[in-house]
Amino acid sequence: PSGSSLKFCLLAEGAAELLSAPSGWVRLMEGLSEGLSALLEAEPGARLHLRQVKEKFGTLRVYASVEGPDAFRAAAWEVTDWATAASERRCALTGRPGMMDPEGWLLVLSPEATVWRRAEPDAFHRAIYPPSPRPEPEAPAP
Repeated sequence: PSGSSLKFCLLAEGAAELLSAPSGWVRLMEGLSEGLSALLEAEPGARLHLRQVKEKFGTLRVYASVEGPDAFRAAAWEVTDWATAASERRCALTGRPGMMDPEGWLLVLSPEATVWRRAEPDAFHRAIYPPSPRPEPEAPAP
């Protein structure tokens, strides 16, 4: 994880939810975590709990509890709304510009991803939702 992602994990509850997004939205997740992290750092008494972050009906959905001053809460929702809006035109597989593909389950896809989805659906599905990396086993103490 990048430095900002790690910082966000320390500041927000449920930050691991960001790992379940489609592969093409990794940059969106980074932008979401950076934006929310900056807000949380600027408002130490505020709290943010990501209950769920997922693809639904082809676009990003962020379900969260936000506690703090009105200005903090409004700014946090602006960041999540930005990420949702950006997902409406970003390929869930590649991150490139895309459009809603209504065939099968709804997804925003680039033209190339749409072709691949139809030609090789199993490979497509494995690529769009790759397995989470497993943590390295810790080395025994000397």
